[in-house]
Amino acid sequence: MPGSLDGIVSEWLDTMVKHDPSSASGTVVAADGVTSSAPTSPEGIVVGPGAASASELIQTQSSHLTAAAEVVSHSRPDSISDMVARSCLDISREYLYSRDGSVREAAARVLGNTLNSVGDADDAANVMRELVLNMQPLDESFRTAKTSASAASNKRGWGNDKREDKKVDVITKHGRLLACHSILTTQWGEGLMSTPDISDAIMAFIHKCVKDDNPVVRSAAYHAMGPILGKSPTPEKVVSATAALTLKELRSDILKGTRASERVEVQLALARGLTSASRMSPNLFLCKSGMPIMDAALMLAMSSSSARPNVQKAFQIFLWVALQMECNNNSRGNGGDNEDQSTLMAVMEGARLMVPTRGGPADDSGSVVGDAMMSPGLEKYIELAEGENGRIMMKFVTQTLAKIEDLDDQGGLMC
Repeated sequence: MPGSLDGIVSEWLDTMVKHDPSSASGTVVAADGVTSSAPTSPEGIVVGPGAASASELIQTQSSHLTAAAEVVSHSRPDSISDMVARSCLDISREYLYSRDGSVREAAARVLGNTLNSVGDADDAANVMRELVLNMQPLDESFRTAKTSASAASNKRGWGNDKREDKKVDVITKHGRLLACHSILTTQWGEGLMSTPDISDAIMAFIHKCVKDDNPVVRSAAYHAMGPILGKSPTPEKVVSATAALTLKELRSDILKGTRASERVEVQLALARGLTSASRMSPNLFLCKSGMPIMDAALMLAMSSSSARPNVQKAFQIFLWVALQMECNNNSRGNGGDNEDQSTLMAVMEGARLMVPTRGGPADDSGSVVGDAMMSPGLEKYIELAEGENGRIMMKFVTQTLAKIEDLDDQGGLMC
């Protein structure tokens, strides 16, 4: 039965909305159908008169949304009422257009977690159509609030000045991309990418955004490629020719992001997207269509440029995952929820196993590669590699990946 969780979520969201002078939501419906008069905020959050400054308001919004997202993500379908779930969706859709990026990211997490925990496939499809793709939802009763870009910007009071148009456009695209990523990572993501009109519209949107002049938009687009690729139907499950060609269709955009002229933050986002895609679909890049991406990633992972060490590390993580070099382990005992820590432990354990044994293939330094090093993914890569790339990859695995000791999550390396 809905109860305590309803109360917690509705109080936090109500507190946030009450102290946001620009909010169009006004109040949040509480668990019992009425707005609480004196909600209690999460510990450490300043509200009321003390939250008047812009920085404190942003902190309040981001913290309350993050807390709500966390609670909803761990809730059972029957522990959150339909009324509060709808409130979560409405408020998260509004704050996707916040001026602050951290608030937009937190709002996207609320949106995705709500759909994943208490929504269904139809809810996810309707939100994707209406909020991300600006398409007509199949269920007109689902539309409860204006969510178009112009309506969202106008109701927050900063969309009427032409000088702000460019900034509004960036914020709107960024919010939609965050929502796209969040929705596709839910349990409904594969069904959405198997729906031809939704998949086609997502691809068109991503193609446009990776060419955007703003690096924030490009970064979000490349990060969203993770679930777009990872949740697209695999060849044995193909129901749409368009979905089957997702990797080929995005390949040129991905390769463009690996160019030296691209910004660091964009390449980090690309690496995160590729890594998450490979985790969702382990054999995704181990095919002819994926080899150019693997080879470009190898070049970035081998780069000796001191100006982009985080990019180098991020693509090393991607290759480790894509080549299926990971060993079975649980990160910090939590079942591998922290993917970077899991990758670090895999690298360390892999280094221990990478001891030369007799009879294995040799790299160009003359050392012999043991069978323990040869993951199925690495074997597949070598089988498909052209020219010297197989030898180069083998050397890279034995001489570089095996020696990495300082992978961490600093500088946005969460994959």
